[in-house]
Amino acid sequence: MGTSEFSGFEDDAKKFADEHPQQADQALDKVGDMVNQDTGNKFSGEIDTGEQKAESYLGIQGDPQQQQQQQQ
Repeated sequence: MGTSEFSGFEDDAKKFADEHPQQADQALDKVGDMVNQDTGNKFSGEIDTGEQKAESYLGIQGDPQQQQQQQQ
């Protein structure tokens, strides 16, 4: 995938997240859960960090309860 192709995808993702923040958050959570399952939860901390960074980059808020649980 070239840079210009990714840029278009990036713009579409930001637009979708802006218009549908709850669905975008749910999609990121689902992808994280799938990756955790595929890796036997060996990298759950890194996956959670990636989810949080993606949410921040897209300008969406994750589930506040989930964020509190991760901080404890």
